[in-house]
Amino acid sequence: MRKAKWEEFANEYVVSLFPVFMLPAGCYLGSKKLFGLPAEISFKIENRAVTWYSHPENWGKAHLRLVEKIKRDPEFLTMIYREMLVRGRAQVSFARQAASASARADNSKLFGLYEHFCRMNVETYKYGLMLPLLDYQDQTFLTDELTRILRSRKAEKLFNFLTIPVTPSLVKQQELGLLRLAGQIQRRNALRNMLIRASAAEALDLLRIKALPIYRSLQGHSRKFAAAYYVYEGPAATLEYFVELLQDILKRRFDPGKSIKLFQRESREVPARQRAFYKRLGLNKYERRIAELARDGVYVKAVRRELQSKSYYLLEPVQREIGRRLGLSLSQVRQMLPAEVERGLISGKVQTEELNRRSRLLFYHFLGGKGRIFSDDAARVYISKNCLQHKVDKAVKVFSGAVAYPGKVKGKVKVINAPDEMSKMKPGDILVAQTTNPNLMPAIRQAAAIVTDEGGLTCHAAIVSRELKIPCVVGTKFASKVLHDGDMVEVDASKGIVKKISKN
Repeated sequence: MRKAKWEEFANEYVVSLFPVFMLPAGCYLGSKKLFGLPAEISFKIENRAVTWYSHPENWGKAHLRLVEKIKRDPEFLTMIYREMLVRGRAQVSFARQAASASARADNSKLFGLYEHFCRMNVETYKYGLMLPLLDYQDQTFLTDELTRILRSRKAEKLFNFLTIPVTPSLVKQQELGLLRLAGQIQRRNALRNMLIRASAAEALDLLRIKALPIYRSLQGHSRKFAAAYYVYEGPAATLEYFVELLQDILKRRFDPGKSIKLFQRESREVPARQRAFYKRLGLNKYERRIAELARDGVYVKAVRRELQSKSYYLLEPVQREIGRRLGLSLSQVRQMLPAEVERGLISGKVQTEELNRRSRLLFYHFLGGKGRIFSDDAARVYISKNCLQHKVDKAVKVFSGAVAYPGKVKGKVKVINAPDEMSKMKPGDILVAQTTNPNLMPAIRQAAAIVTDEGGLTCHAAIVSRELKIPCVVGTKFASKVLHDGDMVEVDASKGIVKKISKN
């Protein structure tokens, strides 16, 4: 019998071997532990972009097994939510302790700190990766089940409202903090006018000299939210970054206080209104739990990723200390597996050339609970033999995806898959991406609409589009491959349809 080939199912960017080598282990061990059918994934990293692969038959069977467990007992998913948050918070706490202990630790202790963090991260992924397995791309149980329930009541339009989280994410808390500072500045018109004309460095000097309490508040804000956009490997947000966001708010000439009050009012009213709709629609106990689980999944998916990203940010001093002792850069340390870190710290043996080959191209093959790396030319050979290459009809002019937030707009496409591409984004452009992450937020705020190749109910683009009320279509599969910078498109996010009007 011919062995099934790996098939691509997701993409991300700005990533090294660390920390993503832990995702396949977490997915395999979590699905095996939770419902007895291990789901296997592997990945390719090239030009700092990761492509995720699965065996669709294996992934589909694992998805159905997980769905069966939840249908029998919806509280099974509640347990998964609870565990991913508990473990994520513990991981953040340990990373902070490891960072403070790393400089004083001997080599054996230093490796022990690093290895323990990796084990904790795998544990978090055991639970965290059950949400993508449950609701992502073609297999979207929560989305489909809630849609079915609402359709039976002729209430499909309530889907977006009923899945609004009742608790703000870390990114949303960061935005609210800056709005409060902007409100303080707007009461001082002369200061506001000076700040919007200044560079970031000049703006910080102005605040330090003319508004020291606001400057100190901004410093505290920067320390608190430095990891908000870190994702896998940063860089961390700086004080200059936050003052630029603050300047952008001031330039847009709206009342920050009104925005804060609107959010606070909605936060108070939305949960009660959701409960009222459950009652009005006559949802039974199971149907109500599905609606609540779909809503809560949006929140816990975002928070789980935020917690892990913060832990990676806090762990960076540990990785830098490992690099210092081994004579390696931070980027080289991030291309190492734990066993290689141990070998380097204990015996001094480091295969520097192999790390450099991995920085060009690697494939991490994960089968039967064991991982193996192929790098550079060996990776190309493995990929050509074992990975299915999908062809995309680049002449397609109309395609569809899932509605994340409704609305209909026309605009000019900007394809943005990494933070260093954000400078081309202008207000009113249509942001097109394989997927989005928190480090694309400056571009997302300027978008008239968002279109992604990937996604589901709990993907980042779906979450932020609802928070910012930006029309959004996710899960198109190939938007970033058929659209190009400058193309004019119409995004009908109420129907999930994207239409190319003209080429660049």
